[in-house]
Amino acid sequence: MQAYDEDHIIGIGRDTKENEWGGVQQLGVKISMFDVSDFKNPKETDTRVIGDSSIDSEILYNHKALLLDKEKNIMSIPIKGNIKGIFDEGLIKKEDYRNWNGFFVYGFDKNSFVDKGLIAHYTGDFGYNSVYMQSRSFYIGDTLYTIMDGSIKMNEIDNISHEQNSISLQKTGNILKQLPVIED
Repeated sequence: MQAYDEDHIIGIGRDTKENEWGGVQQLGVKISMFDVSDFKNPKETDTRVIGDSSIDSEILYNHKALLLDKEKNIMSIPIKGNIKGIFDEGLIKKEDYRNWNGFFVYGFDKNSFVDKGLIAHYTGDFGYNSVYMQSRSFYIGDTLYTIMDGSIKMNEIDNISHEQNSISLQKTGNILKQLPVIED
């Protein structure tokens, strides 16, 4: 749970449903906004479910992966998984199973979330990007910086689809070539 203001909190976790045997089946990553102005009677005012059970987010086990700033009107959530599990909801139509790593970015409108856009850091066929980095996002001025799996992306906060710049950190260990070993 994350405080949004004195009357609202945001919950991030997994959507679930009861399976045919009475157990619980985990589904996609779920974000919900709750109106807690009546503390004894909280009300869920908006919900988004991202993908299905094949989707993961570092925010589920590391609170530092979340960027939430009411003043800047931004919430950035790292998401990893296969495109089929993410994009069947109509955001992007893909028929094949490809991995997608990136950020879902939202804004706010009173009691609800507003879709700002997606920032893709990696897309590829089966398998994963070979560079692992903890997912982080932050802003400087009006630029959102997102860091994930070997890349840094810079996008306008008010126009997430406009990528201002990107930096690939892949294979940076090869900047200095290994010196030959001289044996006596």
